[in-house]
Amino acid sequence: MQDRFLTPHKYLSPEEVAQFRRTLAVEARNALARGILAPPRDEAILETILGAGLRVSEACNLCLGDLFLGYGEQEIIIRDSKRGKSRSVRIGAELKALLKRFLAWKRQHGEPMTPDAPIFLSERKGPYTTRGIQKRFKVYLKKAGISKTCGIHALRHSFALLLYRSSGHNLRAVQQQLGHSSPSTTAIYAHVCDDELRQAVDHLFDATKSEKKPRKVWHLDTAEGEVA
Repeated sequence: MQDRFLTPHKYLSPEEVAQFRRTLAVEARNALARGILAPPRDEAILETILGAGLRVSEACNLCLGDLFLGYGEQEIIIRDSKRGKSRSVRIGAELKALLKRFLAWKRQHGEPMTPDAPIFLSERKGPYTTRGIQKRFKVYLKKAGISKTCGIHALRHSFALLLYRSSGHNLRAVQQQLGHSSPSTTAIYAHVCDDELRQAVDHLFDATKSEKKPRKVWHLDTAEGEVA
């Protein structure tokens, strides 16, 4: 099997993630003030993909009954995902708060709120398509001033890299969140995030540079010296 590597154009750096999220928030806030509907939806679905590490198809298929946002609950159930598997995904408090605001926004705009209703609807009131979300991702990537040509799967990669760092390099936690069946699939993130190895290589020759230079020992009875 060919080795898999995650090259920089396939994910966003922490700085790019921050800029991307700021752009989403600003566009959504400005749209709410003007009564424009698309940006708040875009922010909700793109933040969910990024904040939960979802595949774009998983986000498209989410229904209201898959969200558990009550007191003490911070969970999304992914049903019939890749290879027909289901899994539970833990989400952070920030994403939980955003989703609760988005649900209130959906009620305000008369969108269906039954458990089997799609969470994310397009402007035509139908479920989002993977292609549609990909196009919206590209729009906000450009607005954020990020020149990478990555696809929307970069958000899932970015989530995995951030989680790997914040969990103290816990590959098992990343594997569980992403729903990988094999740890070898998740291991690609360790290659990218091995900061200790990167720093060690950068400072490989520091010890040799700190060695003292040979010094001359001068004898009183001669002008010549010998190297000590």
